[in-house]
Amino acid sequence: MKWKPDKSIMEVTKKHIRHILLYEFNNGHNATETARNINAIYGDRTLSVSQCQRWFQRFRTGNYSLEDDIRPGRSVKLDDEALQALVEENPHLSVQKLAEKLGFGHSTIHRHLRAIGKVNKLGQWV
Repeated sequence: MKWKPDKSIMEVTKKHIRHILLYEFNNGHNATETARNINAIYGDRTLSVSQCQRWFQRFRTGNYSLEDDIRPGRSVKLDDEALQALVEENPHLSVQKLAEKLGFGHSTIHRHLRAIGKVNKLGQWV
């Protein structure tokens, strides 16, 4: 009889699954077989075949880190003080220009301008 962990007791973490992936990769198993085996033990939606293939591809390139890659992109949080300083320095800047200078979308800039109490009157932020 095959041992199955009690899912209410054992919480499967990403890191745990990634260790299993590396183990399976180092033992020469393919991604489809590995995903099927992991899902048979931990549940059908634990890992997709495509996720497993991406990890195996990463291992094939020599990257054995089990941490998520840093994703490029803009800063997560807009600094309201920096926005306020720009607006006070030049109250005639458009939302689009502010967005370009700060590296955020225009809707984010507009939302933060309202949050700091700025409104546009006759082309000027007050």
